[in-house]
Formats: sequence, C-alpha cells, structure tokens
Amino acid sequence: MRATALVLVLALLLAGHGVEAVAKKGDSDEPIVAGKLGKQLDAAIEEAAPEMWGSVLVARKGKILLARGYGNADYASAPNTPRTLHELASISKQVTATAVLHLVQRKKLKLDAPIGKYFKKTPGDKEDITVRQLLTHTSGISGNVGVPYDSPLDRKSYLREILAKPLATQPGERFEYANVNYALAAALVEEVSKKSFEAYCEKHLFKPAGCKDTGFIQDKDLEKSGRASSRKGAARGKTAADWHYGWGYRGMGGVVATVLDVHRWDRALRSKDVLKDEFKDLLYEPVMNFYACGWKVNVTDRGTRKVHHSGGVQGYGANLVRYLEDDVLIVALSNDGKHAFDVTRAVERVLFEPVSLKVSIDVRKFGGGGKTVRMSDGMAWAAKRKGKVALLRLTKGKETPLEVEIPRGTYAKKLVQELEQSIASREADDDGQPAKLDAELHLRGYGPAATFSHEFGMVDIEAEFRAGQGQIDRRVTLILRDSRSGGWAGFVKMNLASAKQLLGVLKK
Repeated sequence: MRATALVLVLALLLAGHGVEAVAKKGDSDEPIVAGKLGKQLDAAIEEAAPEMWGSVLVARKGKILLARGYGNADYASAPNTPRTLHELASISKQVTATAVLHLVQRKKLKLDAPIGKYFKKTPGDKEDITVRQLLTHTSGISGNVGVPYDSPLDRKSYLREILAKPLATQPGERFEYANVNYALAAALVEEVSKKSFEAYCEKHLFKPAGCKDTGFIQDKDLEKSGRASSRKGAARGKTAADWHYGWGYRGMGGVVATVLDVHRWDRALRSKDVLKDEFKDLLYEPVMNFYACGWKVNVTDRGTRKVHHSGGVQGYGANLVRYLEDDVLIVALSNDGKHAFDVTRAVERVLFEPVSLKVSIDVRKFGGGGKTVRMSDGMAWAAKRKGKVALLRLTKGKETPLEVEIPRGTYAKKLVQELEQSIASREADDDGQPAKLDAELHLRGYGPAATFSHEFGMVDIEAEFRAGQGQIDRRVTLILRDSRSGGWAGFVKMNLASAKQLLGVLKK
C-alpha cells in the first residue's frame, strides 16, 4: 500500500545561504532547517516549548523552511523526526469533510440534501438534517452524544443508536461542536460509495495528494513501520497507529500522518488534485462560529484568511494552521499532548509582524490596582475617530476604563467580519434584553498602577465564551490578547444587543 522501508536522503542546500528546501522524491529523517529564517523558526520553537515531544513543519509558498522533530518519539529515546508518525485527532475532520465534498463533486450526493435520503429508517426529527449541517456542526445533535472510542458496534448498529438520541436544538438553529456529526459523515461516505471510509480516503484523497505515510489507526503497514510515535503520559505504551478505532472515533479522528505528508496534503488542497475550485471553496465557507467544513476560518489583520483546526486525544496534541492568501503552512504534531499551540504562536510571531495596539486602561474607580478587575452594569461601547485610527472605548457614564486604538482599514474590517459572523451565530440565543456588558481585565504584569497605556494588545471577537471544564457562555466575546504571549489580557462578554451596538460603532 505504501513504501515504508525505503529511506531516500534529500539533497538539501542549507546552512547560511538562505536556501528554502522542499521535499522531493523521498523523505529523510534528517531535519530541514533552511537558511536564516529556518534557524530563526527553530530557535523560536526551542524557546517557546523546550520540553516538547513532537514534529513540526513550516512552509511558505510550498517551500519547506523547517521540518524537524523535537524530543522523543518513544520511551526508548528514539528521537522524533520529520518522518515520525503522529495521530491528527480532530484535525482528521478536514479529511472526512473533503471525502464528502469529493462525493459531491462526483455527483454522488448533494451537500444540502437531507441525511434521511441516504440513511434508511432515519427518525423523523433528524431526517431533514442536511449533509452540510453535519460538516458545520449545525445539525442540532448534542456534543454530549456518542459511544466509547473502542465501541464494538458496526455501522448499522451505531447509526441506529446515535440517531435514536434526542436533538439538543433544531437543525440549522445553533452551532454545537459534536464529534458524532463526523462519524455520521464517515458513515455517509460508506453508504454512498459502497466502500469502507478508509479505502475511499486512501484512493481518492491520500493517493492523489502524493501522501507516502498517511493512513488510519490500526493500519498494519503503519504499525509495522517502526516510526509510529508513542503517547507520552496518558495511554503510555500505545502508539499513534495502535489504539482504539471503532465507530466511536471514525470520521472525527484517527488519521495518522507525518508532517511531510501534511505538507503534501496542503499542496493538494491548493491545487485541483483532489477538489476542483468550486468544491474546494466550500471547505472554507463558514456557517456559524467561524466553522466551515472541517476548518475554522478567521480573517487576519492583513485581510487574509487563516484556516485552522486543532486536535487533542489521550497523549496527542496537534495544531494545523494554513494562511490561504499568504500561502503559509504551520503544522505542529505532539506526542506529549501539549505545546502545539505554543509552537504555532512562536512560529507566527517570526513569520508575521505581531500586531500591537495601544491600550489605555484607567480602573481607579473600579477597584483596580494590578489585579483582576471585573465590571458590569451600565457599561457601553463608544468610539471616536482620531486620524488613521478609531478609539474604541468601553465606558460607564463619564468614565472610560478601557480604550483601544483600532487602525482603520483591514484591521477594522476584520473586527466587523468577526462581529457579523458572531452575531449570525448567536441569533438563536437572543435574550431580547437591553445592551449588557460584562468585562474582565487582567492587569497583573502590565503596570504598577490602576491607570496606564501600553502597546501590547490584539483584539479578536469570538461567537461565544468558553470557560474551563467545557462550560460555554453563549455571548459574543471581545478578547484582548497579549501579542507577546498570546494569553488573554482581558475580555468583554456581550449579549446580542451589545454586539450589534459595537458593530454599529465600528462601521461608523
């Protein structure tokens, strides 16, 4: 099925000449660190995640700048390399979504057709769920529904059990991330293609993409390769290719790959090797909560699109980020269950000039003084133009505890797009109440007093606030991030009335 024993050494011209490397005929365990930029990326990763176990690849315009392993692939101290196999966990969802869209491209199914057309004996409350709603987590199925990863249920039994569960909301009404959506999508691939989900992906996705070492958990070739990483911590001793894989995990996770193959996958999605343009565009068309088909889609401060997805499962953590117009790929696959986000942020700071917004804070009348400050009751948004920036203000009466200078142009447009998407995502949760804001600022480390100005912020807007232990506050949230660490310096939670008020302010 794939050559796993043959190792061809890449001919690379590196070391100080600024040469950017690209994987050619064969893959090597040797690291790729291309020129000055490659060294900067490597140093940034080492500083951000010195204890990381995993493999990282960074590419720009198709050329690999960095591809190397960090830490160990197993407990016998075998090192991670660019050819080490890692599990992608929920990043696998993009593969499932692409398989479904490939069937749409072949006119084997329709994206907006009801699943009742394809699954026999679908209960009445679910027969009108569309294929698109499965892929965008808007089916109404609860995120708490599912069976264990190692469940012995066959496809028909799984469908019968899952489809018997009550819906959390009406289809199309609300976004709720539910792994089951993607198991149903994988089952749909099998129902329509009359092939196993894995066989369909192998033939129509991985092979055209030129992937050499990509498959699924329990793939015998991958298990025998000797290159599957072990899970550090949880499930110790189990490898990327040797773990639970039943209908409780199929479609939502389970893809196993190297960072070099993820690079090939990226190039295939940028070409017409797997999907034609009109179907490829559907992958990146968000419906609610910035979620499209297996990808989360955000607009950068440069006005370009950032499509990304993360994954985490016992012992593994992964993050895949693609900048479409910038043609940049960042993939961090860890077998320590941590550090993937630390790596991604470190790489982004090297490749892109960090945004730094001037933030002025005065919380003397709100109990400030180097601590966390919480504010609500009577808070409102206001703005004032000042040359090429808009002064976005959080106010209470005559007081302005927070003011952020927002550059007009692409950055302001980014916030408007994020607000519009967030408002559309929260329409079902409209409480009809007057404008209400809850703000929380984390001042420790930014100044000794309760009033100061500092250039450290980035502003993002999310459709909901995710607290610890899976708790979700369904209010639009403006997040003030520290551009140095990526951590939160504060946030403002808004009901729909407040979010619409802010939208009006930013559009002026």
